[in-house]
Formats: sequence, C-alpha cells, structure tokens
Amino acid sequence: MKSTYQILSSHLDGRPLAKDVQVRAWSSEDENLFFIDADRNILDFPHCRRVLPGSRLLVDDLAMISGQIDLLNSLEELIVKIDYCSPMTVINKLFLKRILQAIGQLQQSHPNVVYIIAAEDSDFDRTRTIYEQIKGSAA
Repeated sequence: MKSTYQILSSHLDGRPLAKDVQVRAWSSEDENLFFIDADRNILDFPHCRRVLPGSRLLVDDLAMISGQIDLLNSLEELIVKIDYCSPMTVINKLFLKRILQAIGQLQQSHPNVVYIIAAEDSDFDRTRTIYEQIKGSAA
C-alpha cells in the first residue's frame, strides 16, 4: 500500500470497545430526533436525545463530537445510526468495530450518556449478529 494513503479511522487501532451499548432497530419515533449538532431546544424536554450517523462518528474528529455533547450538557442518550451496510460481512464487522471503539472513547469523556446503536429493520439482524460476534471475541 502506498505510504501516503489515509486509512479511515486508523486512529482507533487498538482502542478498547465500548461497554454496555444497546443494539436496537431504528424506529419511526427516531425519525423525529435532532442530529448531534442541533442546539438544545424546547423539544428536548423532558429528555435530551440526539442522533449521530455512524459514518460521521468515524470521519469527524472525536474531540469535536465530544464538544457537541458538552454543549448540550444534559444529553441523556446518543443514538448512533448504522448508515452503511455492505454485502460483505467483513466490511460490516470492521465498520461496527470502529463504531464501538469510537463510542468507547466518548464513554471515557461522557460516562453519563447512554449510547445506543440503531439499524434499519432490513439490517438489524445482521448488525445484531455482528455485534454479538465482536463482543464475544473481545471477552
């Protein structure tokens, strides 16, 4: 491989996986949630929840995402939506592992936030199976 190539999310190599992350299906209720970069507003009462696309979690600087969580200061739940699904299982496994590593980094700075991974119904079973495989191999 050429030495000047940038590998997506290579900064997460060797980082620990997130702990206590739920995996669930994306629901119609989730469609009405704001993205992480939205300001706090009256619709955040009584619970402040935000959505973050999984690919953005890997592309954006984690310090910037952490700053956005700080700005919300009462964020209770961050839903990471799986927005990429390959026909190749190995690609999906790497994608989900990197997401779990990124969430693990955010958990260190924001331990009071509940992190949830959500996948569309058509991808949920595959995502859940891969998640179980990753968690099983890390144990």
